[in-house]
Amino acid sequence: MFMGNQWSHWDQFIPTTKKRLKDLVETARYYGFMTWSPTPHIGHNAMAGAAYAAVFAMAFVEILTGLALYSRVLGSMRTSSGSSTCRLSSADSSRSTCWKRS
Repeated sequence: MFMGNQWSHWDQFIPTTKKRLKDLVETARYYGFMTWSPTPHIGHNAMAGAAYAAVFAMAFVEILTGLALYSRVLGSMRTSSGSSTCRLSSADSSRSTCWKRS
């Protein structure tokens, strides 16, 4: 992906040129059983590249939302205010323990 021949570059993921967009439409027509023969490709077709880009984007969103949820969990377990630190009990949110920092 980072290194390779002329058909395996990052610009092959998102179809931006007219040729790649036409290839995307032709491949969609073939996968939709509207044509009998596929267009010849060396490497991945435009639809596969777009699918890879979508999967990478979803993984990136999953990582970001997971980090956001994890920071929310860490923030609810331990909060600091001023010179004292409070730790909330995870079983009972009405009880909390606070201590002063030295």
